[in-house]
Amino acid sequence: MNDRHTVPSTSPLAMLIDNDLTMRLLLRQSLEQHGFRVEEASGGKQALEMLTHLQPDIILLDVAMPDMDGYAVCQQLRQRSGFEHTPVVVVTGIEDVNSVNHAYKVGATDFVSKPINWTIFGHRMRYILRSSQAFTGLKTSEARSNALLRAIPDMIFRQDGAGRYIDFQGGQGDMLLMPPERFIGKMMEDVLPHEIAEPALQHLRRVLSSGSAQRFEYQLEIDGTMCYFEARMVASGENEVTSLVRDITDQKLYADQIQQLAFYDNLTDLPNRRLFYEHLEHEIRQCDRTDGVLAILFLDLDRFKVINDTLGHSTGDAVLVEVGRRLTDCVRSADAVARPGHEDSMTSVARLGGDEFTMLLGGIQDARDSEPVARRILEALFVPISVEGRDLFVTPSIGIATYPADGSDAGTLLKNADAAMYKAKEEGRNCIRFYSNSINDRALARFTLEADLRKALDEDGLEVYYQPQVDLRTGKATGMEALVRWNHPQRGFISPSDFIPVAEEAGLIDGLSRWVMHTACAQARAWSQQGAGEVRMAVNLSARQFYAGNLAHVVADVLASTGLPSRLLEVELTEGMVMKDPKVTLDALEALKGMGVSIAVDDFGTGYSSLAYLKKYPLDVLKIDRSFVRDIATDPDDAAIARAIIVMAKSLGMVVIGEGVETEQQLAFLRENGCDQAQGYLMARPASAGDAEKYLRGHLLITDHFRKQAVD
Repeated sequence: MNDRHTVPSTSPLAMLIDNDLTMRLLLRQSLEQHGFRVEEASGGKQALEMLTHLQPDIILLDVAMPDMDGYAVCQQLRQRSGFEHTPVVVVTGIEDVNSVNHAYKVGATDFVSKPINWTIFGHRMRYILRSSQAFTGLKTSEARSNALLRAIPDMIFRQDGAGRYIDFQGGQGDMLLMPPERFIGKMMEDVLPHEIAEPALQHLRRVLSSGSAQRFEYQLEIDGTMCYFEARMVASGENEVTSLVRDITDQKLYADQIQQLAFYDNLTDLPNRRLFYEHLEHEIRQCDRTDGVLAILFLDLDRFKVINDTLGHSTGDAVLVEVGRRLTDCVRSADAVARPGHEDSMTSVARLGGDEFTMLLGGIQDARDSEPVARRILEALFVPISVEGRDLFVTPSIGIATYPADGSDAGTLLKNADAAMYKAKEEGRNCIRFYSNSINDRALARFTLEADLRKALDEDGLEVYYQPQVDLRTGKATGMEALVRWNHPQRGFISPSDFIPVAEEAGLIDGLSRWVMHTACAQARAWSQQGAGEVRMAVNLSARQFYAGNLAHVVADVLASTGLPSRLLEVELTEGMVMKDPKVTLDALEALKGMGVSIAVDDFGTGYSSLAYLKKYPLDVLKIDRSFVRDIATDPDDAAIARAIIVMAKSLGMVVIGEGVETEQQLAFLRENGCDQAQGYLMARPASAGDAEKYLRGHLLITDHFRKQAVD
């Protein structure tokens, strides 16, 4: 049972209506801390049933509920006797003005946007409840004073037609600057500052001449604090006016906070996505009236995640704040690109979230006008950002889309600027790229490929193929490399070089890699049980899988669930993975080695090719990259590199495998120079599990070279 605050039974009762249990718990905790009793309902229908025997003092209502939305609940409540004036506060992630207006239309008293500012939440509910109770009290005193129905009074003044104070009654608060005896009988202009007295007298005269109530606001500094008041004037007798004055300082504060939360980023104080859209839509309308042009610059910080991951989010936040400041400076200088005749146009910078920023340039003459501004941004961010004595370097990739050439609405323009930004990243980062249809086509193709890949993973649409690794002395298949294949129902076979990068970017690579490892190990175990012989199964690891921190646990689970002996599993890593983080690499490799798993370095020769790391790590197999094998028989440099790799590996007691063998000449070179094994189309292409089993059962892979060797 959850611990709850002990709240007296006489305390005000709050009713929570929200299908989210976590949100109800948070709301309950905050309300009980501020002296409320709390009842809960997990949906609209349940709430309406409970309210037949409950009479809460305030109701907090979520909009998005599966059985009955909050608007319908509020509307039905207002039609019930006894709930006409019960304060109803909508607690929701409302994103647009229309939703807010709709909430008020069906009877909501107020709304609180998610995420909730818990610091002021309880105080605000107290204020709303207090205001509601005061209003209800006024309704019950209607017979005694019709004037009091027009406002919730804090202070009540009576004046004659000339503006002379003739009476005073204190309200719920006491903001008088002097006792009543000092101003009763005096004129307003003798009591109030001129800037307040003058409009007050004008409103008083309108009340007397028209008979209609008047309302105005004013501000007054009291003890060094600026306070805000609302005055309502009503005719209360012949040539007499009653002024109802309320302190609305808190209300103004809450309104400012709501405005800030709704339209501005709470870290950088820049406009957020919502306000940026409003600015953009305004500029589009302006361009339509003037045949103008506007540009959107979409900016993403390159490798910002590295700063967050290595130095912490507080450092990352400091960087984002400084980037926002520099972009704001660039906006000021960008105003110079606007041309005469576009005075209503604006330049604006916004933070959309994360490390993504946008800049809007309105009223420009040509798309090219945006490029100097983008160059200025590159220059501004070239200067290092100092955080706690450490200089940090961030660079931006900037995509630019223009109206009307690159889109007819705000959403399309932003999407196309985003696509151009990704093009900038693809072409080296820290650069500027304009949008074009070809960028959009590539983005759409990638999105479609990702969606199809997700579906293939969910529906077992992928398959593992196997390519033999052949002993160069005997021609026997001593190992199999597991290779994932995708036969798309419409597009046919899709190359792994096309869909593996998509899987990595979309966060699918972990699940895909684990599935391949499990499938391959289960197949190796099945071949052994079916009498096809034991075979070492080589499985490629992704960088993300290797550095996830739980690789040994994953491998142990796979081996346990498939029953494959650990000595028959070989994991393959690239040189880049091995060298990225030596400490993490060594720990991971030693854990695998301790389990009895073999470790191979794939594509050797294309990266560091360092004897130092070969000696440092517990490696078993070295695979010569196919780029050296391809011209090994004709290119002296490739031949020399291959010989050196073989000698180096042999000196360390490692097995050497040549990859991509396609010709008899390549095979002969590797065999003559002491290479242990080979893998490539000359011996066998990657094949399904059924065809790969035939290689195993045949013992010899039939190529001309091995057939001749067998005859000899």
